[in-house]
Amino acid sequence: MTHRWRGFRHRPEPEPVPVPVAAARPGTGVHTLTMAVAPTMVRLATRTTHTVLTARGVPAGAAVLDAALLIVTELATNTVRHTRSARATLAVLVSEDHFTIAVRDDDPRVPEVPAPDDAPPATGHGRGLAVVAGLAADFGGHLTAIPERSGPGKTISVLLPLSTAPRP
Repeated sequence: MTHRWRGFRHRPEPEPVPVPVAAARPGTGVHTLTMAVAPTMVRLATRTTHTVLTARGVPAGAAVLDAALLIVTELATNTVRHTRSARATLAVLVSEDHFTIAVRDDDPRVPEVPAPDDAPPATGHGRGLAVVAGLAADFGGHLTAIPERSGPGKTISVLLPLSTAPRP
């Protein structure tokens, strides 16, 4: 007797193509993307950030781009692992001299923002925001965590200058 699935080939779903959606005011340099909180969100957030920043003139391979991609990966991973939110919104805001990466979710718990000089814990957990704070500080930026004023949720954001090298 042959198995009815013999010869069946699983076709993987095509990967989603990140398409940043312009905010309500075109030309402001604000790009947002709302997505389901799932492991695939990490890759989508990272690709979207890369697309937006390189389209706005950040050179591929620049240290600040690599830092931004690591930061958005950490923020998106934290959203997937630690929130009870069904969806999250990534916002990338670009101006002439700096950019902000922000991730907003509906979970009311706001994490404590570590000081940039705080050493990450020796355990395997809890290092993400310390790494993000340190990277932001290395480039002359900063990390913030702000609760939503109009309901549950929070926004974790990082502001970085558009320089291409970390500070000495």
